[in-house]
Amino acid sequence: MMKANKSKTYNFPYPFKAVIFDMDGVLVDSESKYPAAIDRMLEENNFKLTPEQRLSFIGTSSNIIGGWLKEWFPEDERTVDELRDLYTETIYNSLRDDVDGLIEGVEDWILRLRSRDIKTAVASSSSEKSVRYAVKEFGLDKHMDVVLSAKDIKVAKPDPEIFLKAAELMGVEPSECLVIEDSQHGIDAAKAAQMACASFSGAPRLVSEVKGADIDIQRYDTETFNRIFCQI
Repeated sequence: MMKANKSKTYNFPYPFKAVIFDMDGVLVDSESKYPAAIDRMLEENNFKLTPEQRLSFIGTSSNIIGGWLKEWFPEDERTVDELRDLYTETIYNSLRDDVDGLIEGVEDWILRLRSRDIKTAVASSSSEKSVRYAVKEFGLDKHMDVVLSAKDIKVAKPDPEIFLKAAELMGVEPSECLVIEDSQHGIDAAKAAQMACASFSGAPRLVSEVKGADIDIQRYDTETFNRIFCQI
């Protein structure tokens, strides 16, 4: 993995024409908030998961998680859709109640990208309700060319569908896009889409190490911005 340091610049086939942001853990510091809410929900519903099952929630959609809960707990009388909604509401309530704003520096990055005519998008596996709330509440709606959530795709990350759709809607080629992600599912989806990918590690996340990204972004600062987008 390449590091954003004083001796390294990045070379890609094209200058980036678009940056696609994941939401949780990339735009908002929510990954550190959700676990307690999810664990409460699991305990209240007597859903006992293995560590592997619990970690599998990271970076995937509520549609998939609803199906998993029904598969793992077939004795539960609720439908897949009802279990999906249970998870969706858990995440939404935590986002609304526990998350204060954007990660430090990311708004400045977005404004600088747009001043350079680089398009910006949000492409998140979270529910439409959560994504729309965050985009409006934290002032991203006026800065994004495209906003996509789990509702807009048929197959969740690590499938590349959401990133390919974002590129298509922005009118750019996949090779002209940089994806900023924090989960392994997201990184795998970006690489499957044939896009450059940065791993953001500047906010707490449940899995400390991810693999396969082209760039490691530790913070949204001027030095890192210049090395990625200005080749300084």
